[in-house]
Amino acid sequence: MPSLEEFLMGKALVILGKSIPSIVLQMTVMAVNKEFSYAALISILASAAAVGFTSASISYDADVSPQKQRKQPFATGYLASLTATAKFQAFVCMMIISAIGTFMRSVSLVFLSFGGVEGSGVTRILLLLGAEIGALMIFKVLSRDFTYWIPTRTGLGSVLVSLVFRAVTKFVCDFSMIFAFLSPTELGGPYFFFNIFASWAVGFSTVYFYFENNTEEDLVAEKKYIEIGFFCVFAIWLAAFTIFLSLIDRGALWILIVKNNTQIKNMRSRFYYFQDHDDDELCFDATLMNKWVWNGDKKLAEDVWTWLANAVEKWRGEGKPPEWLTLEMFSMAEMAMGNGVKVVSREAWGELKKGGEENSEKNELGRGGGSPFGGPDESSSEGER
Repeated sequence: MPSLEEFLMGKALVILGKSIPSIVLQMTVMAVNKEFSYAALISILASAAAVGFTSASISYDADVSPQKQRKQPFATGYLASLTATAKFQAFVCMMIISAIGTFMRSVSLVFLSFGGVEGSGVTRILLLLGAEIGALMIFKVLSRDFTYWIPTRTGLGSVLVSLVFRAVTKFVCDFSMIFAFLSPTELGGPYFFFNIFASWAVGFSTVYFYFENNTEEDLVAEKKYIEIGFFCVFAIWLAAFTIFLSLIDRGALWILIVKNNTQIKNMRSRFYYFQDHDDDELCFDATLMNKWVWNGDKKLAEDVWTWLANAVEKWRGEGKPPEWLTLEMFSMAEMAMGNGVKVVSREAWGELKKGGEENSEKNELGRGGGSPFGGPDESSSEGER
């Protein structure tokens, strides 16, 4: 996995495993004790702000990375073309969007948990999360966009790993609203925007549910102030969201939402674009590093195999594979071909694979700091989501 992918995944896992549980736990303690604490509130707001900064840096690093833009010209670019001032403003807007989204989602779950009706609050939360994740799974299956890039040797393995990845992505996005999940390999543009507004709808619904099932006098007196607070916070969030949309490159965003909103559409666009530009490395990366996504598209598959056969003959004529073609990439390509060389001669493939072993020894991946917000430069030629 490229170093940038590892770096961003690590940040997302910190949000999942540390930040979100911390905020929800502190809110739950306040609700159980029925005591307001300024210290606890400051701690919660600080945690939400930290999630906002981390989420914004993930989206920023994923979009402006030169290597990412080179490999994913149709899934990035809504921030990269902005001026430095506009980038900073967009970054602040993403921070606000994510911080408020995390705070309000946590409040919503606490309200749902203490709804005042019979049954476990944990059960209600699990039912909500299960319904939301299930809706995403159904959408992805109907869109024929469920499986990830994961290089597994069986379809079942790919499905199982994809199930876990998609569930985790959906859960994190419900809180943090990370714009990097606009990517066609993640939620995709249409579902991403539907999801963030659906999260707000759930939030307002849980407030209504809570007060409808709690009739204590002190709670009734607080209802008005809580509802006003909810609407004020939503107004701030909506203002930040509107400003963000006014700043970014909406042409690049439109491509993400409409033209390349699924993995197969994005892959098809990438392959033919790179083929037109005679870039064998990125043609290889766009298709042969991604088995389960495109093997049902007969036209694309036929064009990929034709390109590969011609490329192999060209590389064989040159006496060795290009330097970017490593042994690992040969192995992944074999999985894409059904764990066997079916479209090129085994002799030619074997000769080139020996050269790939030499390339693997030479191509040690370097890591370094390239992002103004702490992200590394990535120089890997391996496949990415």
